[in-house]
Amino acid sequence: MFDKYTSNKKFNSTQGLFAIHPFFKFMSFARDNGKEVLSYYRSLSFDEKKDYEYTIEELIEMEKDYIKFKTNEKINGRTTKILDFQDMVEDFYNNKEESEKLCRDIKVLIVDEAQDSSVIQRKAEEVMSKNVDYFYKAGDPDQSIFEFAGADPDSFHKEFANPEIELEQGYRCPRVINDYCKKIIQDIWQKYDYTRVWKPREENGQTVEGELFYLSSLTQDPFASELKNRILNTDENFIFTYRGGEPRDMINYIMQIGIPVKIPNKEKSKFKFKYPTNDVKNQREFLSFANGERKSLTKIKAMFKAIDPQYTRKTIQQLEDEDNGSYDINWLVNKGFVVSGIKNINDFQRISKVNSIHMKNYIRQIVANNRDLQDKRVFLENIHTIKGKEFDNVVFDFKLTKEEDLFSKKRMKFVACSRAKKTLWLLKSTTNLTFAGKEDTYEQSLG
Repeated sequence: MFDKYTSNKKFNSTQGLFAIHPFFKFMSFARDNGKEVLSYYRSLSFDEKKDYEYTIEELIEMEKDYIKFKTNEKINGRTTKILDFQDMVEDFYNNKEESEKLCRDIKVLIVDEAQDSSVIQRKAEEVMSKNVDYFYKAGDPDQSIFEFAGADPDSFHKEFANPEIELEQGYRCPRVINDYCKKIIQDIWQKYDYTRVWKPREENGQTVEGELFYLSSLTQDPFASELKNRILNTDENFIFTYRGGEPRDMINYIMQIGIPVKIPNKEKSKFKFKYPTNDVKNQREFLSFANGERKSLTKIKAMFKAIDPQYTRKTIQQLEDEDNGSYDINWLVNKGFVVSGIKNINDFQRISKVNSIHMKNYIRQIVANNRDLQDKRVFLENIHTIKGKEFDNVVFDFKLTKEEDLFSKKRMKFVACSRAKKTLWLLKSTTNLTFAGKEDTYEQSLG
């Protein structure tokens, strides 16, 4: 249905495309903000508009097609009306009388992460809470970072300025990081006239100190060798986080030191960089295959698909026509599937389709050091996807940013830095620009 707007993404409700197509992402955020497509688009900054692949005219036309699809398409031949999540929430609060009847037996209502509630979710909360005996809202306005999805930080800062119950003891951040995070958020506290106690983490009755390092570069800074040593020689985990576009400096660094990295699916779709999972497997399998070990036909096919065509003599279809079983490299050569010279090679990257020397070396390093046999300890995610998580080490790139107001940036910075359980590594720009913070100065970085 949406082929006329894109050549590589086809609309198919059975494939879950509602969640990944840029239009559905846009439409979802517009409705979460309680706005129509046109008014939501006009409210976006220039940077935010760049996140979507279409013009406003195309988006309006796609909305018409989307509504037509939802009201006419039959899923499995059983329905003539398709409801998405926002439809269900809107139906709930628009049919107040019926919905209140459904909720009449609810005595206690608890809303967690309340600072992230969208416009339409807050309307639903009003209906659900009308007849309850107790209504509890738990949230932290300092971590309200989903404004694009309908959250209202200003309202929550005011509502939660003087909570009935405040969590005073932190369970993640050590003292150094805890103090730094308080500096980040201080201006917002002053604006809304409140403060938080938020004590640092304790272990065995003692306050954990923690560490904070400023890095001018991931490779040239005096502390860079310490970061690399901990990544390669400890069991600690690391999150490389950022705000903005693809973090090329971080990706290049991860490739340079040869460490596997885990990237969420949402990020994978945005990046040019793709973690070479299959290529790493092929590199390892080929090592033993070249030494005479027999492999299943399934593994042989995986390697065959990844071989540069100049080294193959038959098609993958011809290989698939072979009987299932296990075979050695001589069988593959004798059958005429590949050139005979392959028997003299034990490095799969010499014959693979991978065309980047940096990627080839990255794959070699991972396998040579057996890091592909270990659980991934290094993660690469943007600030919004790490909210609610914790890591031994946080490496935060100050250089990448977007066109957003100062308080929005401070809340995001607060969220990013407060994920650290042990050490916070702050990657500054060479011009000493920082991400939303006068608390970061050159003098402090020297100290």
